[in-house]
Amino acid sequence: MTSTALVGLLSGVKEVQLLREFYPVKAGHLASGNISVAAKAHGRACVVLLSSHFERYLYAINEEAVDWINRERVRTTSLPRDIRLLHSRESIEDLARTDWLKREQKLVDFFASESDLWAPSGVTGSLDHNAFLKWMKAPKPKDVRRYYAQWGIDDIFKGVTRNGSTRSELWLQIASLVDKRNNIAHGDMQTEALPTEITTYARLIKKFCTSADSYFARELKKLCSATSPPW
Repeated sequence: MTSTALVGLLSGVKEVQLLREFYPVKAGHLASGNISVAAKAHGRACVVLLSSHFERYLYAINEEAVDWINRERVRTTSLPRDIRLLHSRESIEDLARTDWLKREQKLVDFFASESDLWAPSGVTGSLDHNAFLKWMKAPKPKDVRRYYAQWGIDDIFKGVTRNGSTRSELWLQIASLVDKRNNIAHGDMQTEALPTEITTYARLIKKFCTSADSYFARELKKLCSATSPPW
């Protein structure tokens, strides 16, 4: 089984791979003039598309996981501390910013939305998936690792690879893809990606997400003591 998020990601990777087939420069020919400009724009477009699909996967898998946990009515004591703290963070900080004599409604709202997370007998059912990725600006490797660590997965890159060289390649290529995407988004006209780079990025994004998808499902099943995985 695969998640709906992964189905979307694989479709997105396929989109980039198909676009890659329409590279403006024919094999054996050198790019020049407008063709050179088109080739550069082609690579930049592939980078932005692929990075966007990757980022969307992370948001989608987060939403899918939280929806499953809500349906399962998991005991809150089974959830990692980081997840519970993140969920309550905004309410607590909002409460702290409110004048003491105006906190009554804030306290009512806090207990209505967060009290079950901290009660020994509490169960989930109304977790808000938005609480767990608000901090992420871009899906850089360290941020991807941080996201999964919130769920008790110490290092997702170690979890989905068998050796250090594969792990290093995943980390470096994802970092390269996201850095290029950020440079393009900030108007850097010098940033480009060669066809071989696009092929490598697409292959490794597909590899990482496919492996992480099944690994995360197994870990969630174990974490929540469920009878079957979420996908």
